[in-house]
Amino acid sequence: MNPLQAASILSRAGFGPVPGQTKALAAKGPGDWIDFQIKSSGREDPTAEESVAKAVLRLKHGAGEGWEARDEMLPLAFLRKPA
Repeated sequence: MNPLQAASILSRAGFGPVPGQTKALAAKGPGDWIDFQIKSSGREDPTAEESVAKAVLRLKHGAGEGWEARDEMLPLAFLRKPA
């Protein structure tokens, strides 16, 4: 696989190539590279977890039939709770 082919795949399968990614894709091949991307998504990232834990979401909407108006700041974890 040449760098142009790898860049094309990265543009279609992600957000475009970043430095070093075209070589990694060319070395692994498209199938193995995609499998690696899927399996890697479960790794822990303490910095990201800390940022998400501190993040808040502003929930603001007017009153409607069956609900009151709201304007409040909620932790992002609010989105994980079932209704």
